[in-house]
Amino acid sequence: MIKKPQAESMIEPSPKGDSLSPSIVIIGAGMTGILLVIKLRAAGYTNITIFEKKERLGGTWRENTYPGVACDVPAHLYTYSFEANPDWSHIFAPGSEIQHYFEQVAKKYGVTEVIHFNESVTDAIYDPADKGSWLLKTSQQRCQKADILICATGILHHPALPNIQGIDDFKGSMFHTAEWDHSVTIGPKTKVAVIGTGSTASQVIPELINSGAEVSIFQRTPQWIIPTIDFSFSERTKTNLKNKPQRMARYRMLGQLLLEHFFTKAVTGHFIPKLILEFVCKTNLRFSIKSTSLRQKLTPNYQVGCKRVIFNRTYYSAIQKDNAQLITDNIQLMTKAGIITRDSNSVESLHQFDVIVLSTGFHPFNFMRPMNLVGRDELHIDDAWSKKISTYRSLLIPKFPNLFLMLGPNTPIGNFSVIAMSEVQTNYIIQLIQHWENDQLKRIEAKELATEDFNYYIKAGLKNTSWVGGCKSWYLDSDGTPILWPYTWQRWVDEMESPDLNDYMTTVDTNTQLKVLDPQQKKIATWLDKLPAPSKFSPKMARINYLLLEKLFGIKKEPLERIDTRKIQTSSGEQLKLRVYYPNEPSTSKEPSASKEPSQHSAMVYYHGGGGVIGSIETHDHICRFLATYSKVIIISVDYRLAPKSKFPAAIIDAIDSWNWVNENAAMLGLDENNIGIGGDSAGAYLAAIVGLNHLHKELPVSSTIKPKYQYLLYPMTDLSTDFSTDHRYDQGLLLTTDFMKYFGRHFLSAKDDIRNPLISLNYVTNLEQSPKTYLLTVEFDPLNEQGCEFANKLAAANVAVNHEHFNDCMHGFISLASASSAALRASHKIANRLSDLAR
Repeated sequence: MIKKPQAESMIEPSPKGDSLSPSIVIIGAGMTGILLVIKLRAAGYTNITIFEKKERLGGTWRENTYPGVACDVPAHLYTYSFEANPDWSHIFAPGSEIQHYFEQVAKKYGVTEVIHFNESVTDAIYDPADKGSWLLKTSQQRCQKADILICATGILHHPALPNIQGIDDFKGSMFHTAEWDHSVTIGPKTKVAVIGTGSTASQVIPELINSGAEVSIFQRTPQWIIPTIDFSFSERTKTNLKNKPQRMARYRMLGQLLLEHFFTKAVTGHFIPKLILEFVCKTNLRFSIKSTSLRQKLTPNYQVGCKRVIFNRTYYSAIQKDNAQLITDNIQLMTKAGIITRDSNSVESLHQFDVIVLSTGFHPFNFMRPMNLVGRDELHIDDAWSKKISTYRSLLIPKFPNLFLMLGPNTPIGNFSVIAMSEVQTNYIIQLIQHWENDQLKRIEAKELATEDFNYYIKAGLKNTSWVGGCKSWYLDSDGTPILWPYTWQRWVDEMESPDLNDYMTTVDTNTQLKVLDPQQKKIATWLDKLPAPSKFSPKMARINYLLLEKLFGIKKEPLERIDTRKIQTSSGEQLKLRVYYPNEPSTSKEPSASKEPSQHSAMVYYHGGGGVIGSIETHDHICRFLATYSKVIIISVDYRLAPKSKFPAAIIDAIDSWNWVNENAAMLGLDENNIGIGGDSAGAYLAAIVGLNHLHKELPVSSTIKPKYQYLLYPMTDLSTDFSTDHRYDQGLLLTTDFMKYFGRHFLSAKDDIRNPLISLNYVTNLEQSPKTYLLTVEFDPLNEQGCEFANKLAAANVAVNHEHFNDCMHGFISLASASSAALRASHKIANRLSDLAR
């Protein structure tokens, strides 16, 4: 759904800080640092200091002054939402205008008052005393204390120099594009080498060629280029934009539509936008370059979007001019006169130059470093990131409390505006500071487990993106994993709308705090509330309705290379269908593996939910595929008999029979017979727990003597007496209602059945010691919430190893909503990760 732009209120400048406000130090006075001061002041935080290492603000746009420097985001989108600019000269504004814009905004809102120029933070040490603070030391030997430390140091600000032998021997002028030497005159007959062909090079090379210089471009990897239409704005148009803000809002909206619904979706795996982007880039190359041999040199061997796609309309035309030369031979070394290359036949050539321009990018993972940053327990940032750069929500680092890293790993979102990203992050930070001030947080620090889950969630989303398309780029970390956001812009906005306090070091039990559902689940719940009550349906119609709901939710199924179907004979003489889901082998799988990978032969017998009345291996096919894919555990799904045709205890008998059969045939199925667990969701979790309680089977015509290695219980139905308070707190408009539970009970049980029978209501079981180690999940928006919590407590009291996890932002059956809700998808990845741990 495309959102219409909303009216954006003006933020008025605030006076200088006072001592009553928490002290906030911001490192860096670029685009993000300026924004932080304005937004924090508007929220009432006025005790703010910025340390800026250079003599001027502006960050990227202060540093980069090379010829042709311009933004590759439509200019009217590349502004603060509260400070539109009608004076851009072009759609893609030149760097000098962007620098001027930030200087004017900083002046208007009084940001320059709090900036200490020519002063960098050299040391930041966390002091755990009281509520914790940061002890800072600067390059001017200033010592300062900060309650909150925000690193707005940017992504690409440390130039990377190429590792070329003899680079210091060159006697001509040589400089990086980010350190352009304007004292060097480049004009006709100047011999210039440009090393690199990325985004910056595509802007500077046409300018050098148009100056009349003899330009040689050294290309290691060709780039995909999308043509742009960069028309200029007349003075009349600027006046109209100034007088008619709604027209300027339309320009902004058009820019956002282009990036959000075309470009960002194209690189994150949406088929149609991806197809269009590939067509446009390939057509641009085909019809822009006349020479077949030159076109071959300029054709990448990786898919469009794997590297950052370049927005440019002048590069292809410039490189075909007589004073331009594209060199693809390998650079061997530099001499005092120039560059020596070697071709595919090992023939070496010397290329002599007056000037060498290094367009070789930046070190993308430095962030706040080389600052001496030491967090809790004397953990240095280099040690924290020694194996892998890891953050929670791209903002927070475990054991570095009250510290925020703006635009950290996984924030680049396609080619979207970083200003918009920073605004979303700033609003999130302000909420966390408010929770901290209200003593809801011990300190603003994400839990390590939450950070692990977030990074697993990111990794899981990368499988369909263009960034895993077979190229090397600055997007990739030391493991070859892209540090980008793999989902849509809107999902990122939704997930950053408010913090989930369950993921933070809190002073209260967040499991008792009511939260609203995320917008996507809320929309589904509102829609469900309009449906007829379950009691209006016959069981047959209820099953049909269940299948229709699955389709309406837009369920996506993970591709598995092997799924087997088996039919077994049960003790009751019935035929029972089983479906076996085998995870893809690592060597051939396109799926990311779980962060903790169990044995490939670990297995779980899984029983679907549906109250024993609806549901089947078909309705839960996507769930079993998901769990097998992301936990790397073999899943055996059981199509047990349903009520009212087969009432209690038919489903239990089938559950035990299938469990026995799987164990007896483990070798044939390729399972490790010593590592088989049991699991299920809702009523299926109830069946799984019954299977694990061997001593209860004496009342049944079938039993099992084989104990599961573990049990995996997702929002379990454990008590049909329905006498818990949450039964009625969420009894309308959700996937499971108390009305529906009573409906299941009426069909599942006979009049003679006693609901206090332990085989019917697990919370009446008095002897739980024999239960296997357990993972038990409860969710807040669920009538089964409290009975699941009660069962988890009873397991723990019986000395059973139980990991009880509670999600505040999900409703019963959320795993079926993973394709429709970002919160549900995130939670689904978490529970798959827990299964991986459980099966180890």
